[in-house]
Amino acid sequence: MVKWWLIGLGAVFIIGAIIVYQIPLDVTIVGKQYSIIIPEGVALCDSEIEPFDEMPPDAARFCSEFKTIFMGIYVSGLLGTALIIIAAVTSGQRKKDS
Repeated sequence: MVKWWLIGLGAVFIIGAIIVYQIPLDVTIVGKQYSIIIPEGVALCDSEIEPFDEMPPDAARFCSEFKTIFMGIYVSGLLGTALIIIAAVTSGQRKKDS
């Protein structure tokens, strides 16, 4: 028997991660207001233009907070995928055992 609640929960995690991934974050860096989505934030914080230690304090703080947010979104998507896979595998094993 398929564990539909596990698949549903996994789908909620994945859909939530996708939605949050597309929501722009309003950020003030070096006195300017920006609206940054996740891919732009990744490019900004991972750029090799300035070492992290030499960034202005608000930019360094943004990157630190942003990496925490990004990891939460990433883990949410992985957790959703894992729940769906677990439900599918346990469903397949039960059919095999019958």
